[in-house]
Amino acid sequence: MAAPIREYKYGPIQVAVWENEAKGKGETYKVRSVTTSKSYKDKDGNWQQAKSFQMRDLPDLIMALQEALKVERRKDTPDDVGFADDLD
Repeated sequence: MAAPIREYKYGPIQVAVWENEAKGKGETYKVRSVTTSKSYKDKDGNWQQAKSFQMRDLPDLIMALQEALKVERRKDTPDDVGFADDLD
């Protein structure tokens, strides 16, 4: 499985940025997407990853997403926009 190109963490929340290539309009584009997760320990003390969040997790989720957005926007160039709606 491929690894994310970057990860942002805030408290127990992680935002992973993934990059893939897509073709459209006769060109190849780099398209980035994000996934979110929350680390927690189960009843046996083993680390697990959740894909859903409680209301109390929202501030950490928002902070991690804002950090990812801030950094990823700086990495955009005209040749590497990263938006899927640029495709056919």
